[in-house]
Amino acid sequence: MTAVPAFWLLVFVSALGQISMNGVLPANVAVMADLSVNYGQAQLVLTVFLVAMLLFQLVSGSLSDRFGRRAVVIAGLALFCVGSLLCATANSIEWLLLGRFIQGSGAAACVSMPRTMVRDVLAQDKAASAIGYLTTAMMIAPLLGPALGGWLTQTLGWRWMYGLITVLGVLVLFIAVFRLVETRPAATPGQDDYRFSAAFKSLMTDRRFLAPMLVMSGSAGVYYVYLAGSPFVAISLYGYTPAEYGMWFASTGVGYMSGNFFAGRWSEKIGAERMVKLGIIPIFISVFLMWALSPWPFAFALFIPAFVFAFSNGMCIPNLAAIGLGVQPKFAGTASGLLGVAQLGVGVAFSSILGVIIAESALPLFTLMTVCLVIVVVGLLIWRPVQPDSR
Repeated sequence: MTAVPAFWLLVFVSALGQISMNGVLPANVAVMADLSVNYGQAQLVLTVFLVAMLLFQLVSGSLSDRFGRRAVVIAGLALFCVGSLLCATANSIEWLLLGRFIQGSGAAACVSMPRTMVRDVLAQDKAASAIGYLTTAMMIAPLLGPALGGWLTQTLGWRWMYGLITVLGVLVLFIAVFRLVETRPAATPGQDDYRFSAAFKSLMTDRRFLAPMLVMSGSAGVYYVYLAGSPFVAISLYGYTPAEYGMWFASTGVGYMSGNFFAGRWSEKIGAERMVKLGIIPIFISVFLMWALSPWPFAFALFIPAFVFAFSNGMCIPNLAAIGLGVQPKFAGTASGLLGVAQLGVGVAFSSILGVIIAESALPLFTLMTVCLVIVVVGLLIWRPVQPDSR
């Protein structure tokens, strides 16, 4: 029987990825001034980080099926610390972006592996509940990260922010070396048996995995498209100030955390698949509300629907992850990587498209959210029930 990892340690590992993703954003203006770059170059600190996460979630997942979860998490944390230190000491934008790429590569393991480790040791419905609580705790990081990053940048300078992230990474790495246990099932293929091509083909031709992957990526796509387009719509088109936008946007985070908590509280009692069926209903309602309220250029027309679909995401994604990771347990790491790549890939692709086409109205935002909803529908149409396991 595999050992059970400390839940609090998995929360800290997951939180590192979230803090490093958005906690650095308030420093962009200071980076511009210190490294003599324009805003577009400074914004690459987020783009490069996301690209690295997109690429290395699949790599880390595959390696974990071959070498074990513990080794991949520790290697990811080490990479994260190296990248963070490089960012803190960078004297040019090129070195800063290299550090962000290395940091994002390590963060990919920090984000994807904790939920895989939870699924390794818990049955489907219990895992969905645990992942819900894990995400609830993890979401505190993106709520506090920008505020902490802004304060450090303003009082001490942007390098201190990366320095603090480095210290946190080293601390979590040190604890993980001594406290993190291996969770990969003994039946998982070893180094000589595992082949990524076989795992990829096996998962992508299995409708029991493909369906939750599509539902998850479409649901997350709605969220990512909204994150990319709502600042422009609220500030440039509707006339709200950045501060007002920030206050209204808090409702989205509250909605997501509420959905996570609901998943943690009820998934084990109701069952993961039934929770998905219930939780997916609000996202349809939210997109309908977006269109219905579109004639009114007021904040409530954006943020009331946003609360609804954020709640839907928070409720569904832990359950979808638990289902997808349990379809073929021997390939759970690869499955986690594929889920992460699909989720982030759809978000990045549609957000990039939105940035090109949005101009004089909010219609491109609503249209791309609807396209993401179509992906959800396709996933639901090919859905096949998964036989729950017992652990």
